[in-house]
Amino acid sequence: MRRHAMYLGSAKRRRLVYPATTNTTFDRIAMSFTLELFEDEDARQLLRAAAERLRLEVGRMVVISMSSAGKTMSCSMCCYSCCRGMCPCVVDCRPIDVAKLVKEVKTLEIVQHEILPMYGLSVELVAMKRVL
Repeated sequence: MRRHAMYLGSAKRRRLVYPATTNTTFDRIAMSFTLELFEDEDARQLLRAAAERLRLEVGRMVVISMSSAGKTMSCSMCCYSCCRGMCPCVVDCRPIDVAKLVKEVKTLEIVQHEILPMYGLSVELVAMKRVL
């Protein structure tokens, strides 16, 4: 398996598969367990860049992520957080509040938001659309 290094600010430096200089837009964009690999500012920048590629009327984006928005911390989440603290190179995903990040990106509006359990961990599903 090939591994790629991620660095703070790497979302800013990486070239998109579809260069921003083209007028390529998408009806749908999906990110699954992606944003938690970035620091919050880089995640917001990635969301902004993706929002610019969504078609205005029909475009939708869905983000699925480990959630820190839950009210209580389960035993599984405590164990996961402890393991991540001791060995972040192996347990690399950090729980984040996706809905909060999306609200900070003014060009996106949440159309559906759910927090679901997965193996005792909280997983956040946020569907959004682009707004002007």
